[in-house]
Amino acid sequence: MKRSILIVLTFILIFITVACSQGTSIDIGDALGKSEENFRKLEVIDTTAASFDGEKDVKFRLMVEGNPSEVEASILFNRILEPFL
Repeated sequence: MKRSILIVLTFILIFITVACSQGTSIDIGDALGKSEENFRKLEVIDTTAASFDGEKDVKFRLMVEGNPSEVEASILFNRILEPFL
């Protein structure tokens, strides 16, 4: 009985290890381009720029017309994030 449990647990552990070690097939350039397109569809966004550091950080720069106050910028930021949450 103990031997069969050990075999099953070993199989499960090997399966999890192999499944978790596979790389993803996400094209970060394509994802950034699509994100920029979606941002440009918003009326308040004039221009967008995106960058990826090659490891983990993605940065977006969104330019709007005029100089919004800090409160207006916070409201705009929350409006932009709503569809993604």
